[in-house]
Amino acid sequence: MISDPYIINPHNAYSMIIKEYFDITDKRTRETLLSVNEADQTQILASLASKLYKSIMANVTDIDYGKIPASKGDITQIPNYQEMIECLETVGNIISNYNETPESVNTIQEAIENIKDSKRIWEKAFGTKCEIPMVFYSTIVLAIISSTSLIISTSVDFVNDPGNKSYKETLDKNRLHKSKESLLLKNLRDFNKAYKKKEVEKTMTSLLKAQKAVHEEGVVEIFKMVIGGVVLTLTMVKMILLIFPILHELTSMFYGMKQSISDYFYYQSNVVALNAEKAKMDMTKTPEEREKIYKKQVKTAEKLRKLSNTFAIKFKKGETVANKIIKDSDKPNYKIDDVVEEEPDSSSKIF
Repeated sequence: MISDPYIINPHNAYSMIIKEYFDITDKRTRETLLSVNEADQTQILASLASKLYKSIMANVTDIDYGKIPASKGDITQIPNYQEMIECLETVGNIISNYNETPESVNTIQEAIENIKDSKRIWEKAFGTKCEIPMVFYSTIVLAIISSTSLIISTSVDFVNDPGNKSYKETLDKNRLHKSKESLLLKNLRDFNKAYKKKEVEKTMTSLLKAQKAVHEEGVVEIFKMVIGGVVLTLTMVKMILLIFPILHELTSMFYGMKQSISDYFYYQSNVVALNAEKAKMDMTKTPEEREKIYKKQVKTAEKLRKLSNTFAIKFKKGETVANKIIKDSDKPNYKIDDVVEEEPDSSSKIF
């Protein structure tokens, strides 16, 4: 894969892409790609982008986005948003109490702020039904939600202290460090980096302008309009090398997990509930009240353990499936006929 898509030189982007995605050992493919003029190069990039996006959308149809799309670009409107924020604060405090830097929590919180900061882009996308930004927003938000549950379920355990009839949180530092390398957090870091460099904003804004220009809702039509100059070639390059890889890895992960979004929210609500009961216990003096709260803690902690075990299986399965999909798609094996329907005009002279 290309090491750093953030420093791509537009003048050599075409050659980078054909090496990344095409089978240049095939004589006809190689000669066609190297002989076409700039206009046909743009057409090839548009056709490739369309093909890549269609392969991503094949997984999207099997992913449970819940009510994320109903938020219409405003992450604060998703169900259980405030509980998710409280969960992040809780696990961040637990990690800090064990003298660890809450890097994963910081990554998720940064992604939340970036999505909030760019709300106008996502709201406009939903308002005009511009599909790529809509899917990108929904996928990043789902990654935020699932990553929150990932960190807690893999790193934090709620330990029963029968003597004092209370619960305390313990941190598994090894599993915490391992979770940082998950596909979910890796791609949220990539999103944050791209957002910081304004690549997300520039790419999505260009797509929204194209949507307005063509007055159509089909993503394929937007790709076709590249030839007419509505979508800039550089935007197409950034989608192929920056936006689509994030989408591809995350949708592959969610496709492999087959996890209901409601389970994430249920898990997070129980974390918040257990934390609230702990606070009550600290302020309660009578044995009767402490006993009542303790019983609630026992039930809640048991729910969390069961869900943690379920998530561990699902996350592992998701990573396995995603890594296989990603490994298979990392092989540049497209032939020219796989991508374009007709021979580019500027290449016809050599055949």
